[in-house]
Amino acid sequence: MFIDPDTAASFTGSVTVSAPGADNSPQTVTVVYTYREAGATTAPFGTIDTPGQGEVVSGTVINFGWALTPQPGVIPTDGSTIWVYVDGVPVGQPVYDQYRQDIADAFPGYANSDGAVGYYFLDTTQLANGLHTIEWLVTDDLGRAQGIGSRFFWVFNENLKVQGTPFRHCSSAGQ
Repeated sequence: MFIDPDTAASFTGSVTVSAPGADNSPQTVTVVYTYREAGATTAPFGTIDTPGQGEVVSGTVINFGWALTPQPGVIPTDGSTIWVYVDGVPVGQPVYDQYRQDIADAFPGYANSDGAVGYYFLDTTQLANGLHTIEWLVTDDLGRAQGIGSRFFWVFNENLKVQGTPFRHCSSAGQ
């Protein structure tokens, strides 16, 4: 079967597949073909901006990010389908629908272009000192979901124990 992407954006049809010697051959299967331009996305996309990759943070920090989705999808402006995860655990939902000029200019025509930014107040005193990960999971109103902006960051709050294996300082004179 040949499908010409210049004339068909999508195609659904049946194909019969044979495997000589197989007990269940031949089989007829339904094939769904959808053509997309190279680099096109069908899921939400974006990134988180803060904290920076490998950044050391303490106290309450603002976790900024942005998310868009291809139309006809929409990300609800109340942020109810965006989850912030720390160390793989959902910790809350960001305030969403905030304007940022560079995002609006770079992605005109998306339903949320004028409100793609969100933020979440992350209280790092609730985390152990040490290495952590953060990411957002974004779902649009069509049920398309995508994790965005995964990164690691360090928490260092005074008066907290350091998570992980302790280390000691060694000098060449004391070895």
